[in-house]
Amino acid sequence: MKHLARAAAVFALALTPIAAWGDSSPQVVLATPGMGGGAIERYTLRFSQPMVPLGDPRAASPIKVACAVGGEGRWVDQQTYVWEFASPLPGGTTCKITLERS
Repeated sequence: MKHLARAAAVFALALTPIAAWGDSSPQVVLATPGMGGGAIERYTLRFSQPMVPLGDPRAASPIKVACAVGGEGRWVDQQTYVWEFASPLPGGTTCKITLERS
């Protein structure tokens, strides 16, 4: 019985590095439009891990926005990016937001 327990423990220890080796690349964990006055005014993305140094004004946008209404984006913290539309989106407006790959 001791040999079986010892073999199981050695097997579990051998698998530990494999289990910890999973994909740790950043993922989008939240992507949501922000409403105000019944219209979409912003679009927020939250990532699974820090993406930019805190307070870095040169941090690049993680998205490309194709929309009839312009806007501007900013990092609000190391993991959250917000795109603010220049004005609330009129009904029926279609915008395409895609992640920039580095």
